[in-house]
Amino acid sequence: MKGISIVTLLCWSMAAQAQSFTVQGKIDGLQDAVIYLYHDKTHDSTALRNGAFTFKGSVPHPQEAFLFTKDHGFSIMLYLENTAMTVKGRADAPEKVAIAGGAAQREYAQFLQTVKPVTDRMDPLYALLQKDRSKKDSVLEITGRMIEEEYNPLCEQFIQQHPASYVSLYKLKDLLRSKPLADMEQAFARLAPQVRASAAGKLLQEEFDIMHKTEPGQPAMDFTMNTPAGKPLRLASFKGSYVLLDFWASWCKPCREENPALKKAYDRFKDRNFRILGVSLDRDSTAWVKAIATDGLPWEHVSDLGLWDNNAAKRYNIKSIPSNFLIGPDGVIIAKDLNGQQLEEKLSKLLQ
Repeated sequence: MKGISIVTLLCWSMAAQAQSFTVQGKIDGLQDAVIYLYHDKTHDSTALRNGAFTFKGSVPHPQEAFLFTKDHGFSIMLYLENTAMTVKGRADAPEKVAIAGGAAQREYAQFLQTVKPVTDRMDPLYALLQKDRSKKDSVLEITGRMIEEEYNPLCEQFIQQHPASYVSLYKLKDLLRSKPLADMEQAFARLAPQVRASAAGKLLQEEFDIMHKTEPGQPAMDFTMNTPAGKPLRLASFKGSYVLLDFWASWCKPCREENPALKKAYDRFKDRNFRILGVSLDRDSTAWVKAIATDGLPWEHVSDLGLWDNNAAKRYNIKSIPSNFLIGPDGVIIAKDLNGQQLEEKLSKLLQ
């Protein structure tokens, strides 16, 4: 080590710290258990000791991360970046957990303050929905309108005002399903070059490219998958009929709740050249087949039991379920993500 000064060693140490993160936390109410850190398809875990934990690692750029336990139902989101971060709070009040870290975490705190006037009014509605599922339709109608008319515009405002923030990149991704693709691409183009060029930015650009292939007016991408009986079935074999390509799973509660509405539409139009092809994102074939029988779904079903790695789901860029595509007799996509009522209205016009 002769010839290397203390200053040089300190510089090396600081450079190493700048390329890694440390998350130190203390969550009262979480005793001896395991806590998990999930970010960018990376799972890490460590033991809790009297609610205290430490994670160390590195990330290529600031990114969304989730801290959670499986036994206590504790879960929070943070923005992980290569710096020292602290997490302090109580397990029974995750919304009040204090997170201190780098610039991205501070920007995320600003974002939460920006949307707080809306989320403060939405939270009691979601709490009501958890207690009384019979109010699902009315609650979702109200919250859906609030998201579209109030929450989303605030997101867009934040993105526009913070083009160099990685929080803007992730919030832009959240808007993909609710805004025109062209608008989202223009917003992406206004982000700072280093944000667009990041790994997450490149993935979002890839999503744009895939979404172009699944927009209304585009030909539906063909695939072949097995039925519950193990027989291969091609989407192309449905050509000549109106077909709803429906992505769902037995474990998906919103999917199961939507099935009666789909069945109502199917019963109404099945004799008028309308069919449904259900694509399940199940892993367990027994659970899949049982759900088909329990919900009384008489249409064709396929799955490769790949969960989120389902081949068709990946081709159609499925990020959440239920999700669907209405395809015309010519094999061209007409519409997507229609709920039961919207589907009936659309089919009534097409098959009048």
